[in-house]
Parts: sequence; structure tokens; C-alpha cells
Amino acid sequence: DKLNTKIKVITRVHRNSYEDLVTELPVGNIISTKSITTDYIAGYVRSMQNSIGSEVEALYQIMNNKVEALELAVGQDFEYAGTELKDLDIIDNTLICCINRKGTIIRPGGRDSLEIGDSVVVVTTNKGLNSIHEIVRK
Repeated sequence: DKLNTKIKVITRVHRNSYEDLVTELPVGNIISTKSITTDYIAGYVRSMQNSIGSEVEALYQIMNNKVEALELAVGQDFEYAGTELKDLDIIDNTLICCINRKGTIIRPGGRDSLEIGDSVVVVTTNKGLNSIHEIVRK
């Protein structure tokens, strides 16, 4: 008999305090029901804020909730629309990873810009961002 090498092991952890211990063991992928639930609730709450002025289209908390990946809408009032990214003073610990412009995905460089109507994926350790305006220092 041949061993099936495509088997994946997923370990469910109920207590986050055990997560560090389990990561040292050869148990495959680890999921935490508490973290999944917390991420879902946080994403839902932040997305509900859209109706009261937030530009967050999606939110994911990663790396034990130390990092947030957000999808932010670039609205009509974004004063830096058309400005090259290299000329923007982006806040510390924040990375613009992707620009979605009318369905075309752009991997941004310094000469790219954010335009009205764009959707931007930002990864940051700064918690609670609700707007594309908040990633640029004035």
C-alpha cells in the first residue's frame, strides 16, 4: 500500500493560550474557533460602520490579531487622488498592497496613484482605520 501524502491535518484549538504550545508540535494547520469568531464579528461590526461613513469594504485580522488587512474605498473627497504614491506620506507600519481599478488589479509602485472609485488593499499594524484618509499624514 502507498501512503496518501496529500492528507492534510487541521488541529482545532479551543483556548488561544494553547496556540503557542501547539505550533511547536507537528500537527499540521491550526485553527482557533475563538479567533475565527472574533475576526468574523470584528469584520461584521466594521463593515456595518459603512452605513455611517466608514470606507472599509472588508477587514481581516491576521497574525494573532496584530495585523489588519483592509479593503478601503477611495471616495470623491479623497484629496490625494492622482498623486503618485511616492509623494504621499503614508503612516508608519502601513503597506498599500493592491489597487483595484475598475476590475484591473494593480500591484502598486511609487509612480502609481490612487484614483476616485478605486478599491485599495492595505495591510497595517495600526488598529481601527476606517478611511483611506487615515493612511496619509497631513
